[in-house]
Amino acid sequence: MSKENENWLEAVYTAKTEAELEKGYDDWAEAYDQDLMRYGYRLPLLSAGLVARHVRDLNGPILDAGCGTGLIGENLQALSYGHLEGLDLSEQMLAVAKSKGAYKALYKMRLGDPLKLPDAHYSAVVSMGTFTVGHAGPEGFDELVRITRPNGHLIISIRTDINPNNPHLDRLNEIEAEGRLKRVETSREIVTMPWEDASVRNTVYVFSRPA
Repeated sequence: MSKENENWLEAVYTAKTEAELEKGYDDWAEAYDQDLMRYGYRLPLLSAGLVARHVRDLNGPILDAGCGTGLIGENLQALSYGHLEGLDLSEQMLAVAKSKGAYKALYKMRLGDPLKLPDAHYSAVVSMGTFTVGHAGPEGFDELVRITRPNGHLIISIRTDINPNNPHLDRLNEIEAEGRLKRVETSREIVTMPWEDASVRNTVYVFSRPA
């Protein structure tokens, strides 16, 4: 991996402000897919498998929240899911995602802000590698629940190697205790980038929104 690419990875995980994070991803967008494939990045394929297991409607709208360059959309399109939408903070990442032709709509939005998306609309919301250090905070979950339709699913990865008192997981547990989500599957903890940094680990949680 080049020194420049190492700097991009460091930039997004050490960003102190939203502007720094957005610039980090904008600068990385062109090389992002190649780098993540070189790292052995596992989350896009894992998320596609979990969508295939739990989401039966191939034509219902699915939101890729934090879609980046569209790696998840490519996999879901290959599995014949026909209505994919995505949102991301980075304009340049969205441009790469658009070029792949997998998404019917793409939005420049920040997780944690009110989302200009309809209530109870999506059959599934998928968010991989986004609720992690220096990225989306746990305050973003409530909006994702709001836009998921009853009996729809939220499939969310949480980075689990950083903080044993994980605020992201704590918030999901609170929402579940309130009766607004029901956990239906938890993956094993996985090494997310085994060929780059084996210390980075995630667990993927599948929730349904009760009717």
